[in-house]
Amino acid sequence: MLNSEVKIDAPKDAHSYILFCSYLLENDPHQNYWNYFASSVVDSELGSRYVSQIEEGFDERYQLAIDVINYQKIAVDWNPFIEQGIEKLQQFQSRSPELVIGILSTCAQLEKVNKEVNKRLKGLVQPGYILHLIHEVRKVPEAVAWCLFIYLRFQPSAAITATQGHAQNGFDFLNNTVFNFSDDSNDFSAESKKVAEMFLRIIVQENYLDDLLFKVWEQSDNAKEWISYCIELAINQGLSTQFIIPWEVVNRWQQFYRNSLTDNVLKVLISEQNQDGKLVAYLIGETEFDPSISDLYCQINEETNYDSPEFIVWCLSGLQSLDEASWQNQLKTSGVSLRLAINLNERNIDVDLDQRFSDAYAEHANLMLTKNLKVDEDLIEHWQKLPDLLKEDYARSVLHKKIVDKALEANGTISSMYFELYGSMIKDGIIGGTTGNRYDYVLRLFTPLLNSNNVDGLNWIYELLDENPTLLATYSEKDEVYDFKTRLKSKADAEESSNTSAEIVELSEAILNIIS
Repeated sequence: MLNSEVKIDAPKDAHSYILFCSYLLENDPHQNYWNYFASSVVDSELGSRYVSQIEEGFDERYQLAIDVINYQKIAVDWNPFIEQGIEKLQQFQSRSPELVIGILSTCAQLEKVNKEVNKRLKGLVQPGYILHLIHEVRKVPEAVAWCLFIYLRFQPSAAITATQGHAQNGFDFLNNTVFNFSDDSNDFSAESKKVAEMFLRIIVQENYLDDLLFKVWEQSDNAKEWISYCIELAINQGLSTQFIIPWEVVNRWQQFYRNSLTDNVLKVLISEQNQDGKLVAYLIGETEFDPSISDLYCQINEETNYDSPEFIVWCLSGLQSLDEASWQNQLKTSGVSLRLAINLNERNIDVDLDQRFSDAYAEHANLMLTKNLKVDEDLIEHWQKLPDLLKEDYARSVLHKKIVDKALEANGTISSMYFELYGSMIKDGIIGGTTGNRYDYVLRLFTPLLNSNNVDGLNWIYELLDENPTLLATYSEKDEVYDFKTRLKSKADAEESSNTSAEIVELSEAILNIIS
């Protein structure tokens, strides 16, 4: 084993030493052997070599060598390079993208050891120099990314700072090419994505991942979608734990994550954040159930690599604590807490809600009869199963009766959506006798639907009787059945008119054929 007190001579020539340092960084990034080398290189010669790069065109190995040189504690005076490099970038003349990359990347490295660098880099932004440079190097994504890194650090709003030189052109390039999300392709351009990849690599390298992305997202309008894409890239690369903590997931869920990331990326994020149950532990230990972010709880419950009975109990307790007004709002908006309850129920977990949910559900059904309420399409198939969320059988029975009673009181003015949401419940109520001793559904439901030429209602009657062809034979009020048949025959015999469509005629005939 090498003794770190025994030093191996590194090259003495400044240029050779710089190349040696870059090689050492690339081949030993964890600094295992940096202590074993020493050099008698003259510090002033090192500084001069860096200054010469400004005119010669920048060799990227010079930038790579910085960390090793600083580690060796060689007292290099970096000020001449910093001053002349920044001055070079402040000139409105042509510079190669390689030179721009070299100066900016080296200055970024030197910020760790030289306090003046930050001030000098900031001086590139406000007067518009950096936007001018973006225009100048626009064909080289890495150069654009380095300029953008400096620009957004000191101007996180991504607003234009000045218009001298080609600053306006640089700003337009950012908005029209880099930040532009195409509605036609529903994506960013290949050029924009390349800049994003380079930008992400830079902020990871320079340790700005946990600070810059969300600062820009919160303060900018024009760069918001592009920064969201950069955050997606970072999450997909497994970097989320480096710049996102459980607190941020919870507190930024509504503002950012829910609407800014794709479902697949959200799954990756939740999986990474909940490693060893950290996200769940934070929710249970540090927060109260929040119905507005129940979709986050759904995401966690759907994470196949993690199962937490404690978290399920916590979610159930939260759902069971919601009052009637909250459930009414959830039903009106197809809300995320309603979706959480459905999610748990589909996993054969007893949600065990009480009359507060039952009353809200009945009230929502009433509103569906009188107002043009909507239900999200993906929830329609679940709607008639929502009474299964109730804890007690008697509560489900009472709810069925309420739904049937309201349908009987509607005088035939029942919408297609109502039948789609509650049609099966009304069928079950009629067939199962939850209307109690009142067998008046022919008079109060069938006949009004027929009289009002309710196509959806007649379709529903046809399906009910087709499945239960002897239903009316057991109906006690025979006069009501006879009256209904007479009205059906009148509709079936009617010629198509403004009041009776061909569809009504056809449905009336079909129903008659079943019950005659």
